[in-house]
Amino acid sequence: MRSDPSNIESKVHPAHLADVRQSGLSDETIAQHGIYSVCPGEIKRIIGWDPPELKSLLAFPYPGCNGFTRFKLFPPLQIKNGHTMRYYQASGSGVHLYIPHPVQEVLKDPSIPLAWTEGEKKALKGCQEGIPCIGLGGIWNWTASDTKEAIAEIDRIAHVDREETIYFDSDIWANPSALQALYVFAKELENRGANAKIAVIPQRGAEKQGIDDFLVAEGVEGLKKLRLITLDHSAFGQVKKWYKNWKKDAKVTTEAKENYTALFPGLVDIVEYDDKPAFLVKESRGLKILSQVELEGICYLPPPKDKIPWLVPRADMVLRFYKEDSDQALYNDLITYHRGISELPSDSYYDLLATWDFHTYLLEQVQYSPYLYLFAVPERGKSRTGKGLIYVAYRGIHVESLRDAYLVRVANNYCATLFIDTLDLWRKAEKNGTEDLLLHRYERGACVPRVLYPERGAHRDTVYFNVFGATVVATNEPVSQILQSRALQISMPDSFRRFENDVTPEDALSLKERLVAFRARCLDKELPQASKPTDGRLGDIARPLIQTIRLVNPDRENILINVLKELESQRKNDRRETLDGRILEAIAKLWDKIRHGKIEVGEITKMVNEGVPEKWQVSSQKIGMRLSALGIQPAKSSDVRQRIIDPEKMEKLFEKHGVRKVNPNDPNVQDNAQISVSIGSCGNSQNNDLSLMSRQMSLSETNTDNGLGQEGQEGHVAEGVDNILFDEEEEIVI
Repeated sequence: MRSDPSNIESKVHPAHLADVRQSGLSDETIAQHGIYSVCPGEIKRIIGWDPPELKSLLAFPYPGCNGFTRFKLFPPLQIKNGHTMRYYQASGSGVHLYIPHPVQEVLKDPSIPLAWTEGEKKALKGCQEGIPCIGLGGIWNWTASDTKEAIAEIDRIAHVDREETIYFDSDIWANPSALQALYVFAKELENRGANAKIAVIPQRGAEKQGIDDFLVAEGVEGLKKLRLITLDHSAFGQVKKWYKNWKKDAKVTTEAKENYTALFPGLVDIVEYDDKPAFLVKESRGLKILSQVELEGICYLPPPKDKIPWLVPRADMVLRFYKEDSDQALYNDLITYHRGISELPSDSYYDLLATWDFHTYLLEQVQYSPYLYLFAVPERGKSRTGKGLIYVAYRGIHVESLRDAYLVRVANNYCATLFIDTLDLWRKAEKNGTEDLLLHRYERGACVPRVLYPERGAHRDTVYFNVFGATVVATNEPVSQILQSRALQISMPDSFRRFENDVTPEDALSLKERLVAFRARCLDKELPQASKPTDGRLGDIARPLIQTIRLVNPDRENILINVLKELESQRKNDRRETLDGRILEAIAKLWDKIRHGKIEVGEITKMVNEGVPEKWQVSSQKIGMRLSALGIQPAKSSDVRQRIIDPEKMEKLFEKHGVRKVNPNDPNVQDNAQISVSIGSCGNSQNNDLSLMSRQMSLSETNTDNGLGQEGQEGHVAEGVDNILFDEEEEIVI
């Protein structure tokens, strides 16, 4: 609201006019900046209450601040704790810079020096005398009150190599707390690239002077003669020590007040834009880079750069690859990249790694993510291979520690891909209490509970964390059988090749940026449908890889399927070496001992322990427990020494565990003759001998066989053991 200078008395009360004229302001300056008086009848409407001692208000509208106004109180009010209230602004209206109209025009020109001072009148006096000057509402009124960070309006100014001089009142040198504020402000300008200096305004006898008083008394020529000092001056010696602690506290306060997120619908990834983290978001009209996002009425920022534990992709490169790259070209380059890092069992395994790379960027659309389990003795390239994977994977983090709190948080807050590279991984997982996290990461929706607030009582003390994410594990010792069942195991071969180059995030950055661009292209696409490539859990965890390669490079699907079939065969071989596999192999060898569809636990125990040193032999109780876990139930609930043999069930168990033992054939089981068991190659076909045996067993289920030998006595365990439940995949390695 600008006034006519010739009619200024009608807008500004005489007492107010005297006040601003004392600062040397002309009527033209007053009118140009819309300064006006508030009559007593309007005071309550503006400030919300009507203190009897308050007579009037002088309004200073802030140019370019959407109606924001500060009011000088006449007379000042005495408030709590003996403080004096001299100015008022509306609650919640924030902190703003007073930038007079002439200064607005030169903010972007760093060749024009700037002056800074306290208050609106002083800034206007400087501008009136040809000195572009910005006013602070108070010596701290350039920071957000809750975070101590500089307000955004300071970003409007071009600071680099600009001469910026601070003109604070003359009494500041005798006020330690004010001196601290001066130092922090000057430091802020320096950090932004300005050549910051502080003018030393002298006292006028016993009275303080501001820049307006000094200009009225000495003019511009006198101002030019003032001594200017920098932050290196000895006057700031004590303040420098204080500043270090203040900066730490301010950083903690800022981080505590701001809301951060790295996960929300439509987010492609966090990218680097103008040297800061930003959100790359996919909307219906294309990609968009946002510095913040509002979710359910709350404003969120990307995590600070120093809190992101992976190399952040560059926004400009991602946008370029989004338009120019192709999935097949990227796939081929990933194979070349992995081939240059380590030796794998065969060339087709590089297809597995490249497909898994793509898969980590599509986790929203899948139910499972298979672990990659790199297993070998030392110096076989496990760590190199894992690093190569994690540096191109979606939000890949390389960890050598199993600290529970850290792993839970990066999984829950980032949905990060983890490369866990440690000796004797499973023992360390048990020691750190992270077994549940490792076992559950492979499946969407899996959460792990952590009791964080015991003082809150039942149902309020526990927090559930989402830990689903892609995982690479490298170790030199076997891990839990359950974890192995959720992994694709790559046994690293001994290599005769020399790999000269180190594996670094920087070398992989371009591939990572191309994969982020791939994610942006496919974020709103559905994956192709695919059947499970193998049976059991392996088929569950491998299906997302088949869907991925059908999307990216369908010509290579058969190569990937062959790798998965090879891994399936390897699993069967591994199962055959477990206790369960040895038990099943013993049953196959003892087929001629089956009577009336039943077999003695003692006979199985004797066969399992054949040729095994006594201290490593397995007890009949343990054998009985494993038989129950395999679903081979006791003939009678009161006697677990005999087990029922169901040929169809046994055929599936033999197939799953790779048992292919062939025994002499005799279709008449009741006559103690021998029956043929050809396992592993029969698939789903029904063996005639097994069908005959099944019929004979169904006829003899009610028969009682009391002829227990010594082995049967050894196989006796407490009644009820057969009711113990086991995980189908839980196997014990001897």
